[in-house]
Amino acid sequence: MIIAFSQISNFQLHLPTEKLNLIIHIRNALSCIGEYNISSINVESNLIETDDLNSVPFNESDLHEYNKEINSYANFREHLTKFKINLLTIALSSIKLQSLSLAQLTQTLASEKCYQLSFALYLMSTRISYKGAQIAVIQTFPCAMNILSEVSNIIIKLDLIINLGC
Repeated sequence: MIIAFSQISNFQLHLPTEKLNLIIHIRNALSCIGEYNISSINVESNLIETDDLNSVPFNESDLHEYNKEINSYANFREHLTKFKINLLTIALSSIKLQSLSLAQLTQTLASEKCYQLSFALYLMSTRISYKGAQIAVIQTFPCAMNILSEVSNIIIKLDLIINLGC
């Protein structure tokens, strides 16, 4: 894998923060190639430069407003869920309507947040280290898997209900 290429004799390279084994190929003006093995180098992050990459200042009041908005949505969802639970489920159309509305509500909230997280990670992917991006992806991936798992559980429960009804 080629990490970098340059025709200038002196350049800087940003590497992921981890233990690396590098093989460097240097080609001169006569197309002669020299190969140098630089094994077991440790790359550590320069926290001063890394902090400068985050151009968005931390704003406590925005975070507080965001948390209030999230709590408002959660309270609304809980209120709606309690209301839905008290509805009669004697007709198939009632069950369909209730399950569809609950599924859409929870799916919309969760999938929108997963999308926002993924898109934000994509936008900053060129400004963060490989290792940092990898950790964020590993932590974001379960978000999408939880949605798929819940949908699967609903389908299994519906299949069980349908089989019991037959």
